[in-house]
Amino acid sequence: PVGKPMHHEEWVSSASFSPDGLRILTSSGDHTARLWDAGTGQPIGEPMHHDAYVNSAAFSPDGGRVVTASGDVTALLWDARTQQRIAEPMRHEYQIHHAGFSPDGARVLTGSDDHTARLWDAFSGQPIGDPMRHDESITAIAFSPDGTFAVTASDKAARLWDMLPPNNALPPAWLADLAEAVGGEALSDSGSLVTTDADRFFRLAARLADAPGSDFWSNAGRWFFAD
Repeated sequence: PVGKPMHHEEWVSSASFSPDGLRILTSSGDHTARLWDAGTGQPIGEPMHHDAYVNSAAFSPDGGRVVTASGDVTALLWDARTQQRIAEPMRHEYQIHHAGFSPDGARVLTGSDDHTARLWDAFSGQPIGDPMRHDESITAIAFSPDGTFAVTASDKAARLWDMLPPNNALPPAWLADLAEAVGGEALSDSGSLVTTDADRFFRLAARLADAPGSDFWSNAGRWFFAD
């Protein structure tokens, strides 16, 4: 062995390196996930706590975030620098065995004893689309290298799923309004750039706050404007 053991209070369920190889991430039956210095084996920061055993933990592709999956029926997103939670809990009906990021870091895939895998926004924690169902517990999940497909394993079968958004999840018209409000400029009918109204950003925030819908884009817009 190299260096000292990295100890938890109960069994260690997973261990992995950060993308830059400088940190190690572990999860444990002691209800925590922890970061460690890969050179010294010393802990980094504070434990990341769940209310039950942590079944798995994974880094985002850029190493800036962590996702943990637990027997407390939640998967949680964490800032890898501060070990603070950064989004709403991602909930299943029963314990979650696995959680991992898409190759672009924008989505999280989870697999649970409730017979479903689910896709989530990796910044807001909001669900994307419908659950992917099996007849038994989900035992493994993975994204394809380009993130366009996912594979799930369960009930003597593995199933392949299309991860591209459905037609009704295409970007809404207000997304262009948001880009113009943030940038402070818009294209006029003649094709020239004009300065946008300073209050446009706040009017758009109010419009989205009052808008119905719980689809991916509505949730993402409300998350963007949240305090």
